[in-house]
Amino acid sequence: MGDKYENIKEKILTSSMKLFLANGYVGTSVKDLTEAVGIARGTLYWHFKSKDQILDEILDRYSERFVKAAIEKINNSQGDFLTKFNAYYRFVTEFSRDNPGLVMVFDTLLGEISRNGTDAATKMKEIRSRLRIAIETLLALGQREGTVRNDIDVELHAHIITATFTGMLIYWFIYEDVLDAVAYSKEFRKEILRGLGIEKIK
Repeated sequence: MGDKYENIKEKILTSSMKLFLANGYVGTSVKDLTEAVGIARGTLYWHFKSKDQILDEILDRYSERFVKAAIEKINNSQGDFLTKFNAYYRFVTEFSRDNPGLVMVFDTLLGEISRNGTDAATKMKEIRSRLRIAIETLLALGQREGTVRNDIDVELHAHIITATFTGMLIYWFIYEDVLDAVAYSKEFRKEILRGLGIEKIK
């Protein structure tokens, strides 16, 4: 029963992410979800109390598997700014390559509901803010080392880099059939570092 329960729950989450991407969160009904999964309404409510709870679990998954893990990559990497940045960058690009649905659904829904005043909107901003603060701390380390330009505002640039990653990943997902992902990722990394005043890039 345990495996069957988890399989249905996972199917609900996976189908929900696909529908939220296709129709938006507001545009997806409980009926849409039950039809996509092939279950009765009561079965869905056995696993989740509401559509909001489904969204909440998706946000928790993004927070745990992506944001928390990305921050841990920075903190656990032994070395200077570039070592930590490269570990972070590698994790973000590889995770996004392997989990495009989870990354895309978060970024897409962030644009849809970030200003609607709901608990979900507040939670999404908090999740994204934790990543931004980690980048800000990393930039400050780079300045102390003399690697990152001292004239940049690390708080502002943390916002810029966070936003830049979002745009980079969305563009990648849209044009993945024509883009050389490896070359695109390498050049994007170089441009970010050049913006920080780092010219000698391997």
